[in-house]
Formats: sequence, C-alpha cells, structure tokens
Amino acid sequence: MKRVALIVVVVVAVCTASFAGTSVASIKGPYNFQLSGVRNFFGYYNGGTFVPVSGACPSNQHCQSQAFATVFTGVVSFDGQGHVTFVSVSSVNGGGGSPDAGAVWVYDVSGYNGAMTGGQGSLYLTLGSFNSAGVATVLTLRTGNGNPLTGVATLQ
Repeated sequence: MKRVALIVVVVVAVCTASFAGTSVASIKGPYNFQLSGVRNFFGYYNGGTFVPVSGACPSNQHCQSQAFATVFTGVVSFDGQGHVTFVSVSSVNGGGGSPDAGAVWVYDVSGYNGAMTGGQGSLYLTLGSFNSAGVATVLTLRTGNGNPLTGVATLQ
C-alpha cells in the first residue's frame, strides 16, 4: 500500500510540474526568428518593376492585385520581464512594415500562448519545448492580419 501511495505521489508531482504555470520569464534570451507568408499588393508594373498604389490607380496605368511571397528573418531578445528587443531584422519581397532593429515591444504570456505588441502591430506566440530552466526553446509565431505570416523562433 505504501508503494502505491508513493507511486501516486510521484505521478502527481510529475504531472504538476509539467502543467506548471508559465509567465513572461518562460521566454528569455535571444531567439532567431523567421516569418513567411504571402502579401497581396495593389498596383501596376512599370517595365519589370511592380509599383504599389494606395488609393486610386493613376489614370494612365492598368492596376491589378499581385501576390508576393514575403519573408522576415532576424534576432529578437526577450528580457524575461515583459520586454522584447528586435536585435536585427531583414525582409525579402516587400516586407515593409517590420520593426527596425532596436525597436522594443512588450510581451505577455498566459499558459502556453502569448503576444508581442508594439508600434508596428502584434505577433502571437505559442510556447513549446522547454529547457531544464523552464525557458521555452521554440516559439511558433503568427501575425493576426488578413494575410497572416507564420514562422518559428528558436532560442540561441
């Protein structure tokens, strides 16, 4: 009977540890990230160059919607206290609208989900694969707009 009680106590302790609460401290350190997706732009071609247009199409042009693959890569550093700094950011194919290097956003965590918010928008996070210190080593990322970008961040 004592052996069964000991086994139950160990199983409960292991389950409790695996369901332990997460917090902003669960994301800490520098993470390499990559986001990719498709963005739709409205505009026209001038020779071989697509010229995006916001608003009405110039009367001497034939405007159309055009989809472009977009990729963002870089490094972000989480301080474990709710602030994240974009250390480096680069983009390919019209990735405009990304934060500049040095931009500081805030982040919050609830359960295994979180969000980063700043001047250029927001990113939603899902935490996974924790190390022995309780820090998430892998994050999935996604934007929340009509053409969402998705990606992953890994602890360096």
